[in-house]
Amino acid sequence: MKWIEAKVTFTPDLSETTEDLIANIFDELGIKGVIIEQPNWDKEVDWADHDIHQPNLNSVTGFFPNSEQAIQLKDALNYRLEQLKREHPFTFQLEYKIIDEANWAESWKSYFFPQKISKFIVVKPTWCDYTQQPNDIVVEIDPGMAFGTGTHATTMLCVQMIEKYVKAGDRLLDIGTGSGILMIAAAKLGAAQVHGVDIDPMAITIAENNLVLNKIPKDCFYLWVGDMIRPISMQYDIVVANILHEPILILLKSIKTVLCKNAIVIVSGIIQDKKELILNEMKHQHLDIIDLCEEQEWVAISARFGI
Repeated sequence: MKWIEAKVTFTPDLSETTEDLIANIFDELGIKGVIIEQPNWDKEVDWADHDIHQPNLNSVTGFFPNSEQAIQLKDALNYRLEQLKREHPFTFQLEYKIIDEANWAESWKSYFFPQKISKFIVVKPTWCDYTQQPNDIVVEIDPGMAFGTGTHATTMLCVQMIEKYVKAGDRLLDIGTGSGILMIAAAKLGAAQVHGVDIDPMAITIAENNLVLNKIPKDCFYLWVGDMIRPISMQYDIVVANILHEPILILLKSIKTVLCKNAIVIVSGIIQDKKELILNEMKHQHLDIIDLCEEQEWVAISARFGI
């Protein structure tokens, strides 16, 4: 398959994390395999043997099929970037080129390396070596075209909260599962059942492959294509949603139907200026706020359902 590479090179504004706002646009438009580059960025010394590309400029790159819909998607991307520019002034340049999927897969590997993202969880790409340390819980990931390498601040916050609140035997639901990283982490931390839903069929396939790769038993996980919680009749001990603030607000209005008593709700993907909107809606839905963490302009919130 031929893919179109869309690369946005930009000069960031001073008030927001511009790269993440652009990456959100890519995600909303279904542009896959997002790569964020920052100049003068240093990797961890422990993994100095891995050759990491060093960029000269800030950029966000993503990929979409070279299909009949490509022209409309290009127009939509340009429109959304111009809209973002009006809301958060910055300058940008948008470039496209056509590539083979195999070439993308190889070049993308230089942007992803082992990283410890919580007290215990280490995310390791399948193509890298890593010497496991005592107490490490290693999650192997080949994200392909799905969202979720584990290195984004929103994913790290989610993993840290899952690590804090998951209990042995819990049933967890991951809404917008992407590469399956949250499901895998939860299972390795003791969850008995991990279920995931994503609107993208490709993400479901990638998540299943990663769950199998991490030796999560097939009778312990279930994945399906869907939109949030509409087709779900089960109840869960933990529900996690690492998405965006708009769908989180919609999700919260009906989330109680899938919660056990004393269930934990973890939401992430919230920028700072939308934090109060989410907090107010959680309180309105009788969810008791128990934790709030912030990282790189992003917010993750945990709440308990006690009714």
